[in-house]
Amino acid sequence: MVVDELYRDAADNEGARSSFTFDSSIIEKALRNIQSKRINTRTTIDAGLFSEVQRIVSNAIDIGYNAPAGGSNFAQELKNNAEVWSAFKVHRMGRDIAARMLDEDGNLKSFEQFKADTKDIVDHQVGRWLRTEFDTAVKRAHRAAEMRQFMEEADVFPNIEWLPSTAVNPRESHMPFYHRIWPIDDPFWEKHKPGDEWGCQCDWRATDEEPTDNTGIGEESIKPSAGLGGNPARTGQIFSNDHPYFPSDCDHCAFKSVQLRLFTNKQKNCYQCANIIKAIKSAKLAPVIEEYERLRADENYTDVKIDRKSGGLSAVHREHNFDPVKGCFGIPRGEYERLAVEALRKNGYRVLLESEHAEKGVKTPDGSLNDILMDIKAVEGTGKYTIKNKFSDACDQRAKCVVLYFHERSRYSEDRVRQGWRQYTSDLRGRTQTIESILCVIEGDLIEFEP
Repeated sequence: MVVDELYRDAADNEGARSSFTFDSSIIEKALRNIQSKRINTRTTIDAGLFSEVQRIVSNAIDIGYNAPAGGSNFAQELKNNAEVWSAFKVHRMGRDIAARMLDEDGNLKSFEQFKADTKDIVDHQVGRWLRTEFDTAVKRAHRAAEMRQFMEEADVFPNIEWLPSTAVNPRESHMPFYHRIWPIDDPFWEKHKPGDEWGCQCDWRATDEEPTDNTGIGEESIKPSAGLGGNPARTGQIFSNDHPYFPSDCDHCAFKSVQLRLFTNKQKNCYQCANIIKAIKSAKLAPVIEEYERLRADENYTDVKIDRKSGGLSAVHREHNFDPVKGCFGIPRGEYERLAVEALRKNGYRVLLESEHAEKGVKTPDGSLNDILMDIKAVEGTGKYTIKNKFSDACDQRAKCVVLYFHERSRYSEDRVRQGWRQYTSDLRGRTQTIESILCVIEGDLIEFEP
């Protein structure tokens, strides 16, 4: 197999260092989806497989991207692009699995036979190959973070030195680069870097030493491995689009639209392609639709709504209490909750307002936000301790997420929220602080506040 050959040196040099588990129940469900033709493996991807692969690669980026410079926005860009790569990986896996559904006589195999006959594909895709991809994603994300830090510190350390490999059996291809120094903005670093071959264990460091004379080392004859081209610190891509999972050109892409057939000379740009983005959105929406249908069939819930554009979902338990008392804006306070839920759903959150029946004296949160205990607190007053008291009440209700609802923008300011948070954390009075996230809804707009 092409990928087996490509990853061979990585396996020889490193072995499996990965620390992740692929949920076997997702494999089982995907096999049944493929065999029953619930998904068309030619043009779509299995939602469960995509979610699990994407989760694992995203975790690898979190592990690798740990340098102080760069910021979380760039890490998110790496993750967004990794979603595209994950989609092509899952498509390749689904296509290979589907090719084994029929026996030699063209009859559909039993599920157990189908499962047995595809075990080697599964073992490769979510076993050996994914372990190599995970390890490489960790290293590539780390290299991206380091390079961005080098750029931040270029006024002090304007150059980069290539350091020798630490592998037991270092490859010869990178040896000409050992201990050579180039300026940080030299075009060399756009084409070469430690880790641009599968299994490479070379390193680098920023330095104020003078660049070396690098003429005649033959760098033009050394090319990165397929899938590891480009400088991820600049491209935002963990894997380049010459990886074998990607199509050779647009005309051979399974996700192309009918209209794309007219443009056979279109330059491939998989990471910006509207068709693959659409396929990813469909895969993300599939479990939301499944949950939506489940809640609609559950007699305990009412007012079940889905936002197919954002992927948001909301529902209200029949035993949830909406406060009928009118607040200072002349509307029932329970309406604040409804308005907050609407804003959260439109922004892609899964919001469930749950039953508030409990034993006497037991305080309960309003429900859950993306499966995290959540309470909605309307901010009507303008007092010095108003927001601090909202946090304290939510903590007493065991909420880990607090949604502050501001019916009028004049009642909100970032400084006011931060002051309330500081007051709350400095006056816990024996409480075990459980609040982990804060969201503010201001006249329908949503702001994520980092404590």
